[in-house]
Amino acid sequence: MIDESLLSDLKSIGMSEYEAKVYGILTALRVADAREIHEHTKIPRGRIYETLASLVQKGFVVSSGKSP
Repeated sequence: MIDESLLSDLKSIGMSEYEAKVYGILTALRVADAREIHEHTKIPRGRIYETLASLVQKGFVVSSGKSP
């Protein structure tokens, strides 16, 4: 479960709902693949990849360079 106050704070700095959820779960898990993120956030799997790409581009997460 993702802390609602954390989601609110992340959205206040310009993250979308999906970005905030993905970032929030990654702060808890540290390392996760798209399937794990989907299972925790219930974000559609196809949107996980584009959300991760957006977070990488913005510098919030780092890709391991391995398979999604």
